[in-house]
Amino acid sequence: MDSPVVVISDDDESMVRLLERQAAKAGLWAVPDVKSEAVQLTALLHPAVVVLDLFQSRYGLDMLRELKADPRNKDVEVVVISGLNADVMKDSCLALGAADFVSKPLNATFLVNLASRASQVCSSRVKAQTQRKVAERKTANS
Repeated sequence: MDSPVVVISDDDESMVRLLERQAAKAGLWAVPDVKSEAVQLTALLHPAVVVLDLFQSRYGLDMLRELKADPRNKDVEVVVISGLNADVMKDSCLALGAADFVSKPLNATFLVNLASRASQVCSSRVKAQTQRKVAERKTANS
């Protein structure tokens, strides 16, 4: 199986580069985004996970809303990260479809969870694809 793809979207280039290096060590294919292009990159790459900072040149809640409104992204998990640790913001993100909300500074557990989450999404996609093929074969043989 190919390495799970993760888009890392944050306006802090040093944060993106750090996460990109750590994600690669964890076996992920990390795609950096420092220009708030997570929506376009997701349409192009269909990643397992998008790590999305709230406060960048394009507001993260707007990008989250757009990502989750696209039915093609139903199996793309979005993990919102923010320096703002507010329950109201967390609740808003989760209500819009984020899989998780993590406050900065990020710790080592974040990367372990990210790698696990990306692998689970990829496994689920493979399982769903296999089930579709089996169902198609049954239908064709009926």
